[in-house]
Amino acid sequence: MSRFLLPWFDASIAIPRAWPPARVDCAMDALIAVRARDRNGHLLHTIAAVIFVYAGALNQAPNGIATAGLLAMALARLLVFPALFAPLLRWPPLWLGLAWVAWSALSVTWSPAGPSALRWLASDRLLLTTLALWPVLDRARLLAWTLVLAATTNAVTQCMQSQGIVLSPRDGSWRAAGLAHVPAVAAIWSGGALLMIMGLWCDAGKITRAVLGVMAMLCAAGVMLAASRGPALMLVPAIIVAVAMLLMRGLLSRQTLMTACIALLLPTALALYFVGGPFWRYLMGALHSPDQPAALSVGIRWFWWQIALEQWAAHPWLGGGLGSFAPFLAAHDATREYAAQTHIPLAHLHHVHPHNTYIRALTESGIVGLLLLLGLVASLLREGWRRSRTDPVATAAFAGMLYVFLATNTECVELMNVALTHVVILAALCALPRATGYSDMCSTTTRV
Repeated sequence: MSRFLLPWFDASIAIPRAWPPARVDCAMDALIAVRARDRNGHLLHTIAAVIFVYAGALNQAPNGIATAGLLAMALARLLVFPALFAPLLRWPPLWLGLAWVAWSALSVTWSPAGPSALRWLASDRLLLTTLALWPVLDRARLLAWTLVLAATTNAVTQCMQSQGIVLSPRDGSWRAAGLAHVPAVAAIWSGGALLMIMGLWCDAGKITRAVLGVMAMLCAAGVMLAASRGPALMLVPAIIVAVAMLLMRGLLSRQTLMTACIALLLPTALALYFVGGPFWRYLMGALHSPDQPAALSVGIRWFWWQIALEQWAAHPWLGGGLGSFAPFLAAHDATREYAAQTHIPLAHLHHVHPHNTYIRALTESGIVGLLLLLGLVASLLREGWRRSRTDPVATAAFAGMLYVFLATNTECVELMNVALTHVVILAALCALPRATGYSDMCSTTTRV
């Protein structure tokens, strides 16, 4: 407690100059110096980051409050210590992300939705939280544990909803989504947490692994109860990638892999046995019963994608503009014909996006927008691949980020704050530069 009675800043610590910004790989000097000079601020920043990661999975309101708190803390430290964030000016995904958002905003000028379409960019503010997490990545393992705990909390709520202990926010739907409210979002959080558990498992003790096994069972149950088929199916290749990367990089031995398979797959099998029945029937219904809702949801997506590609064909380079898909879909004759054939209410067919991030980018912002989005995705994957070579948590975060990029083929993650929060956390854990031993270096910083 005596630390808080001292002056807030330690003026004896020299801070590197902010300009010109240092290379990203050489930015640790600035991080270490700022932490040594502003230990109290670093502690508050870490607390804000932990709250953001945990509240990110809960719902829109806590997500928004936690996001505002983290961004406010990051802005305050930026104004005091510009050198803290200056190295990120050399981080390629930053400029690709800004270009993508700027192009989407510019497309409003030719969108039939007009300036009101700018509201669809509101969730893009979460992209800034990736940068806001940069100064506290010395606590990456703490953030990873918080992410798993948040997903587990939501999964427990899903289990309680399925048993009628807690009323479902989805008007009694059998697809329990927990506090996340949307089944796809709940599935994404639980799936990403399962991958993160694999990374935490690598160097954990016996008691810790037992705790992780229980969390894995609950997260697997969360995926089953959400019954979102796209995210659930994309979890399979993501797990394969995670295991392959951990083995190839020597972060996971074959013996540990066998133990992990028994300890993690067994709870998953138990979750499937106890709560996976409705999900399995829902999955099989799309294959064998074309008149069932399970199959109709697949057909609706296919219909939306056809309409979206038709709109893109009319504006191949620039697209129809931000928010243009909804009015185009509502005015299209095929929408009423499809509703008459399938007996689906028009209100269910009229949707604001085509349930595919990449098709949405193509139809609303054209080839230019899609290339910018793909460039951002490729840049994040490249940075994550390079920077996760020696850290199992970062490797698991890379697999989780890849998982979401695959799962968004059937969703629009960029429009869902809670799901997008999961992506930015994983991107921060794997794609932002970190040095091995950063925590130790900070604790042994000498005064100059």
